[in-house]
Formats: sequence, C-alpha cells, structure tokens
Amino acid sequence: MRPLLLFALLATSTPGVGLIVDQAFHPDQQQSMVVKEPHYSAELRILKPACDNCSNEGRFRLDVSRDTALLGAFILPPELAQIDALQFTRFDKLLVFAHASSAVRGVVVIDLSARRQTDYFWCYDPVLSPDTRFIVYEKFYPAHTVGSPSAEYLLYDLSNGPERNRPHGISVADIENVGMPVFPLSATNSPADNLMVEPASTHWKASGFAWSMDSNMFTVVDKTPENTSLVVVSINPADGLVRGVQTIPLEKLLTQQRRPDCAPSDVHVSEIFMSSSDAGHSVRLGLSSPQAACLASNKLTLDVPLPPENP
Repeated sequence: MRPLLLFALLATSTPGVGLIVDQAFHPDQQQSMVVKEPHYSAELRILKPACDNCSNEGRFRLDVSRDTALLGAFILPPELAQIDALQFTRFDKLLVFAHASSAVRGVVVIDLSARRQTDYFWCYDPVLSPDTRFIVYEKFYPAHTVGSPSAEYLLYDLSNGPERNRPHGISVADIENVGMPVFPLSATNSPADNLMVEPASTHWKASGFAWSMDSNMFTVVDKTPENTSLVVVSINPADGLVRGVQTIPLEKLLTQQRRPDCAPSDVHVSEIFMSSSDAGHSVRLGLSSPQAACLASNKLTLDVPLPPENP
C-alpha cells in the first residue's frame, strides 16, 4: 500500500464528518480540475458544453498519470452532468464524485493498478470516511416514483472489488443496488426494496452523515412517522463488516430545544459532527429553524456509547 497525500478539489474534508461533496448544481459553470499526490495525478478535461439532450457520448475525460507516464484516458459515464471532486484513496483507487442530476450523485471508481474503471453507481449524499476506505450514502431511488421512497443507508468498502460491494445475486453492472445494507435493519438492498415500504415503516434521512476520525463509526439522524433517532453504526476495521447498530431517541431531546409555542416541524438538524476522546464518542447536532425565536438552543451534544455487537 503506497503512501498517501490527500488533495480533493472542490470537496471539503471536515473533522468529525469525513469528506463531503456538497456542490451546488451548475453544470454550465463546470471547470477543469487537476489533483496530484506523490506519484499520481489526474486531470479532468471538458469535451463539450452542458446540454439538456446530449448524445450518449460522455462529456468528460479523465487523464490519469503515474509520474510522467499516462496510465489511461477515461471517458466518464455520459449521464454525469457535473464533476464535483476527484479523490485518491489509500487502496490505489481514484474516486470521481459527480452529479447525474440536481439531486442524484454518481460515483466512479477507477482502479489505478488495473488501469481501468471498475465501478460506477448512483446514490444520494455520499460521504467518504477520513481514512478513505468507506463511502456511506443513501440508496438511489427515482425522482418520480409511485408512493414515497424510504431512506436506506448503504456502505461501500473500497478495499473490496465491485462484487463484494453488492448483495448476493446483484450484477456488477447494476448501478442502483450497490453497497451493503446497514440501516434500517430490515434493509436488503434488493431491487426496489426502498420503494415497496408500508407508509408506517417509511424512513427519511434528517441530517447528513458524520464519521468518527478513526473511520470506525458513522452516524445520521433518521426519521419515521413516529420517531426521530440518531443512528450510530460501528464498523469492524479488520473485515469492514458492521459490528453493531444503535438508535438513540431524539424526539424528547429536540422538544427540549424548542420553545413551547412552536411546532415540532419548526426545528431541523442542520449540521452533524462526531468527535472522540479517551472518554468515548460524542455527537454534536446543529439545530436551525425558519423562526429563530423557536430555538431555546441551536446545538445539542450527546454522548454516544459503542453500539452493541451484532449477534
């Protein structure tokens, strides 16, 4: 495994969160990019301007070099309308974070040792762990679908190939059902399993994702029709499998941060951070409201015990 120098253009690496790619969608303002680390470099080239009804030819080419030798020129998938960030990882992989539309994100994985694109998938809100091994994200669903889709949180392990990042029976050509299911616990990441959910069991993602600095835990605020919870996931670094999942009720705590004459819908989780110390982990939630007077406090800090291990 080679030494790593991280440099992500147009991405933000935030302590207690991870590498987040939170770019506004302006494909007509796309710029070229260059990222470098000790032995590798990558340059994004724009082949044609943004358009609404483009052909099946890709808009972008990625030229990747090792030292001064060109490793490959990769035409990126034609659905990608905007490239947000390029990120080298510690597993000889280069990641491309992109927008396929104003909401849908595309992630491309290029294996530098094999000199080829090895994976590509759609999702929502991907966040890379600080050690660049994992990506956590919300499962893709069509923007226009019958009923209300339910949030499903998935994990992609960059130390594994595409086959091991898909449930059994899912083709490596599949770009929608990619990643190992983490939460809800009933999730299987089978085709359309996030669309065939009873209304009473529907989940919504109510915050971004946040990673611990050691990349062994992540957290997210999750809502159902009855509850708001902080979901804390622990990962075993030895095999990359989920060690345990814990849900911490937030409804009562959020109510305490809201003034009595304001409705529950007036308080939102706008930021989430995870920190670690010798005493354990804690999560800080930033709160916001359309009516500032509704907030008794704009932050909430919770101590987070290690989730119990899965049986």
